[in-house]
Amino acid sequence: MAHPIKKFKERYIKHTLLYKLYRVLKYSPFKAYGGNGEDAILARIYRLGRFKKAKYKGIFVDVGCNHPMVGNTTYALYKQGWSGLNLDLTEDNIRLCKTLRPRDKSVQCAITDEVGELNSYIFDQGSGLNTLDKEAADKGAALIGKPYTVKKIRSMPLNDIIAETLGDVKLDVLNVDVEGHEMMVLGPFDFKKYAPDIITCEIHGDKLEDVLDHEVYKLISSHNYRCISYYGATAIFARDGWDFLY
Repeated sequence: MAHPIKKFKERYIKHTLLYKLYRVLKYSPFKAYGGNGEDAILARIYRLGRFKKAKYKGIFVDVGCNHPMVGNTTYALYKQGWSGLNLDLTEDNIRLCKTLRPRDKSVQCAITDEVGELNSYIFDQGSGLNTLDKEAADKGAALIGKPYTVKKIRSMPLNDIIAETLGDVKLDVLNVDVEGHEMMVLGPFDFKKYAPDIITCEIHGDKLEDVLDHEVYKLISSHNYRCISYYGATAIFARDGWDFLY
C-alpha cells in the first residue's frame, strides 16, 4: 500500500505550490551557539539519518568550554539530550556550567601532560582569550589592548580527568579550544582508549595550507582521523571507519 501512496504524492502533491509552502512552514533551521557556528555541523550530523531514528544521546568532553551556552560548541548537543564533561580555567564559567547544564560534569582544571599546578593567563572570567600559553596571552593582550592577570591553577592530563569524572567510557565528541595549548592537551591523550568519533579543535592559520601543516593537525591525523571540515578557526575530524554521513 505504501508504494502506491508514494507514487501518488510524487505525481499529484509534491510539485504543487501548496506543498512547497507547507515545506517552508515545517522547516526547522539548525540553530548555532558556537563562536563561528561550527556546532551546527555537529548538531546536523546527530539530528539526521541513523542518529535521528535512534534519538541518539552521546557523550562529549569539552576542553576549554568557556561559557556553557554563549559561543559554546557542545551546547547544541546538550539540548539534544547529550551529557559530558566541561573543563575550563575559570571558576565563574564552571559555576555557570553547573547551574545551566546540570546533567554534565564540570570541573575547573588546566589540562596538560602532568599532575601539578600551572600559571593561567586570565583577561576576565568570561574571556575567550584566557589561556595557559603566555605567548598566546601576550598576542591577545596586544590585540584587545587589555592586560591579563596570572593565576595558579591545578593541572592534570586529559586521560586522568576523564577517568576520574566519567569513568571507563567511549567518547562520541571531543572538543578542544585552549588558545595555543592544544599539543599539551592532545599529546598525552589516549586516542585508542577513548576513540572519539569526532574531534573538533581550534587550529589557527593565515591560509588553509598553514592549517594542514600545523603540528596539531598532523598529530590528530596520525591517530587515524580525517578532516571533514574547516570552519572559522575550527577543524572537524572524523575517526577513520566511522560513518559521519547523515
